[in-house]
Amino acid sequence: MITVIVSGGTVDEAFASGFLDTIRPDHIIAADRGYHYLKEMGIVPDHIVGDFDSLPAGERLPDDPNIEIRRFRPEKDDTDTGIAAALAAGLKSDEVYFLGATGTRADHMIANIALLSVLAGRGIAGHIVDAHNRISLLVRPCKNREEKKFRPDAQAGDRPGAFCTYDPDEKEAVRFVLKRPLQFGKYVSFAPYGGPVSGLTLTGFRYPLQERTLSPEEAQLLVSNEITEEEASVSFTNGALLMTESLD
Repeated sequence: MITVIVSGGTVDEAFASGFLDTIRPDHIIAADRGYHYLKEMGIVPDHIVGDFDSLPAGERLPDDPNIEIRRFRPEKDDTDTGIAAALAAGLKSDEVYFLGATGTRADHMIANIALLSVLAGRGIAGHIVDAHNRISLLVRPCKNREEKKFRPDAQAGDRPGAFCTYDPDEKEAVRFVLKRPLQFGKYVSFAPYGGPVSGLTLTGFRYPLQERTLSPEEAQLLVSNEITEEEASVSFTNGALLMTESLD
């Protein structure tokens, strides 16, 4: 189940339209100004959420019984994109893509990157995508999921979905394979997220690593790598790794 969330950051409409055509999501959620972008592209969302304080002046929401609209007060304990992520979890999404999650507001972008961790804790793969980058969080795959339904009256900050449990004694390395023909751009960068990453091994890259432990302060060592083989692999035993694929 693939869900796309369109938020109010910077949206390259030509890129976004082509991206949506390519992945053909099961659900499209507009977060506040994200509805304006979708309307400009001629795309009808399934859900619209937010406080709608960033819609262009005079723009009205659609009067369509097939579109679910959830309104929230501006004074809330969550962002519009966070509310949309909670809805995506409640829809039992397996994968969530964020468009319009980057742009001129660095604070919003940082909060949106944190949502990748929120989704990962529910066994959902999250990706922030724009015309130049794809950002993903690599974590140990979820083994056990406890479901919590999305209530129709759910308020901001109420994050339903699947909650993962892990074996703290798990020592086997988690491995991700990157195929060169499918990579987003030329460069692949990594950064430990939320704490150190142990046993980090990179193979098939211009700058390989072998069972290194790196802290977030050492992220400079992992910037601007490149895939040199048809397949490259990333493995580690503990921690979480933020991966950014960039065109340039």
